[in-house]
Parts: sequence; C-alpha cells; structure tokens
Amino acid sequence: MSPKGEVSSASKVKAFKPVELYPDCIALKPSQAQTEIVAIGCSSLTGDDWNGELYVGIYDHSIKESSEPSGRLLLRVPTYSGNCGICWAGENNGLLVHGGDDGCIYVWELNDKFLDVEDLTIVDPQSSDLMKLKMQMFDHSDCISSVSTSSSPSLIFSSSFDRSVKLWDISAGPYPIATIYAHADRVHCVAAHPTQSSFFLSSSQDGSIRYCDIRSSNDMFCNITVSQDSPVFTVAWHPSQHHFFASGNENGVISLYDNRNMSKPISTNNDHRLAARSVSFKPSSDDIVIASTSDDCTCHILQHNGSTLQ
Repeated sequence: MSPKGEVSSASKVKAFKPVELYPDCIALKPSQAQTEIVAIGCSSLTGDDWNGELYVGIYDHSIKESSEPSGRLLLRVPTYSGNCGICWAGENNGLLVHGGDDGCIYVWELNDKFLDVEDLTIVDPQSSDLMKLKMQMFDHSDCISSVSTSSSPSLIFSSSFDRSVKLWDISAGPYPIATIYAHADRVHCVAAHPTQSSFFLSSSQDGSIRYCDIRSSNDMFCNITVSQDSPVFTVAWHPSQHHFFASGNENGVISLYDNRNMSKPISTNNDHRLAARSVSFKPSSDDIVIASTSDDCTCHILQHNGSTLQ
C-alpha cells in the first residue's frame, strides 16, 4: 500500500478535478471508445482509522490540449476502509473490484445509468441503483496490498500483508479457491499473467519475486524465485510480449526480466532516489517502454534499447 503523504502540486493528475482524499489506486476500464471509464480509490487517515472513497468518472482521451479538465467524476462512493488496490473484472469488465486495509475484497456492480449523471453524485451503497455492492470476500487476515484480474474475467488474484496470495472466482461466491504462501514476509503486489489464467507474479517485503503456477504439484506452488537486495514493491507484465516483466524496489531500482531466464535481470535503471512504488508498460505496443513512480515524487519513462533501460 502506498504511503498517504502529501502530494506535490506538480504530481497531481490534471485530467480530473482534485478529490478530497488522497488518490491511492486507479484503474481504467478496458475500452476501444473515445470516452473511457476510470475508477479511483482514495484513502485518508483519521485518528487510528483509514477512511476511503471510490470515485467513478469518464475521460475523453480525444481531447489532447485543454485548460479545463477533460475528465468528469460522476460517482462518489464511501467505503468501509482505506483502498489499497483496484481493478475491473467480470464479463465485459462490468464489475469493479477493490481491496481494503481491513483485509476484505469488495465487488461492485455498476448500472449504465451512471453515465447519464451530470454532477458528482454521492452514492449510498445500501440503496442506490447506480452502483451496488455485489459481494464482500473476507479471508485475508491483514491489509490487502493489490488485486489483479486474470485472463479469465471471473478470476482475480489478491495479495496481502498476511504473506499470502489468493485466487478468487467472483462468479462462484465469496470464498477463495486457492491460497498460496510463497513469501516469508508481507506481499506487496500480485500481477496476473496476461494470457495464462493460472500464472502470476508476486513481490514481497522479503526481497523476492515469485513466478507461480497454481496448477503446480509443488507444495509452494512456485518454482522460480528472483531475489533482490531490498523489498520489491511492484511487478507488472508486458501487455503483448508476455515473457517480459518489470519490477520496482525500495532502493528505487527498476528491473526488466525475461521469464524464460530469470537468473538475472535483462537490464536495470536506478535513476529514482527513493522507493519505486509502481511500474507499468506502454499498452498496445511491442516496444518495451516502462513508466515508473517513486516516493521521490517523480515519474520516469524508460525505454529498453536492447542493452540499457533509460
């Protein structure tokens, strides 16, 4: 879970008007349309408790330059906890899934009527017909750190500070169908493989990345491990070249790997001065272009040119 510290004005996203809590996670609904749907999970610490809200809005990416925000927030949904990870899932990505710091995974169903909302509307999860809480899934014993949709739309992975990764079938009910303890310390991130529903990557406070297959007969389910010299906060797969993945660790190092030979990274970059919190590949491209964010309040765009990552 990323720290909820002060966000500098230079790092605020300009596409949306500011929300009241600190944005903690974001998920763009897969779409080929000009106007896309985005969900933002926000959190704020009040006393000893995290409070949370979900925002759902639309973004018109056909607008290239404008002095006004090109996105509109339509729904504001109070949540029962801080929000630590978010993704779209289900048939046609019609369900919104997020993890809380209470160890629960929440599954929401949106009604297309919300697209007709003109002003930001506060949603009552108990009575609104715009967005309903479809399911709550309790099995983790500590904070959820991330959620990731499998290539099979009803399957999602979750990672937690309880050292586990769990696989859920949201079409079947609120109970995990597999639990994997592959790490010796809290798990910071899980990334489902883009095309193979049984494979995932996970990264941990113990400094390791595990490449796992839940079909494995191995007791640990995971037979490939990458070790780094500091906690690994984030991992992500390349969207089209599925053997490539990237990671970011506490020392700010961004590493590029090929899962066909994980003995060492293909290339690394250590331009970040503080911990790297997220990595993401350029979508819909065979190029290896990685965006990374860090506690040093910078975002880097890196390209692999065959030998270096810079």
